[in-house]
Amino acid sequence: MNKFFAYFKYALENRKILIFPFIFFIIFIIYEYQTSGQLLDLLEKSWNGDVGPLVGFATLFVATAVWVAELTEEWRNRLPKRLTVNFVYWHKDELKTVMRCEQAYLSDVADIRALGQQIGGQLAKNQYLHFRAPHVIQLEGKIEHSKIFRGHYDSQTGNIKYSQIGYFHHFTVQFTLTELPDKLKELLSESKYKCWTYPFAEENITIKKHVNLNHH
Repeated sequence: MNKFFAYFKYALENRKILIFPFIFFIIFIIYEYQTSGQLLDLLEKSWNGDVGPLVGFATLFVATAVWVAELTEEWRNRLPKRLTVNFVYWHKDELKTVMRCEQAYLSDVADIRALGQQIGGQLAKNQYLHFRAPHVIQLEGKIEHSKIFRGHYDSQTGNIKYSQIGYFHHFTVQFTLTELPDKLKELLSESKYKCWTYPFAEENITIKKHVNLNHH
């Protein structure tokens, strides 16, 4: 894909508000070229009439669009982060889940792979996990909403406080294992997998039926 179109596609997906002035400008240039400058002549004659206020409004619109885009980005960055980790294994020509951890706490996006490996090690009882590093899949984070109450440690009082998560930034990473510990082989043969959920104590690791997580 051409670099310009790749950038344009990204802008459409992530900066919808800012793209409209750009599209308007392109349409204006094309029309001006086809009419041999008639539109510019008309604008020059009516600048002090109707066009002046329109330009002022357009300037305000662009400034507002930039402010909204920056505010949205800041809001996204400040949201709590959660990470879901999937460990999958090729079994009978299908990609099967063998371990999964749902919505673990995530402090920084840069920690996703390291945290995922640490979670996998704990789920596998500290057994070494073999996986294909080039096949690690990290999905783009999505904004989600939850009404579930979760506890968090209050450093000022030393107590556990409970509050709704509300909106959060949900990331997902997937590891494709090349070998399985014996316990996971047994679960796989029974079409089951390990699942770790909040509050992430030992008793919160449960055995569930398989979920197909094929990615193409």
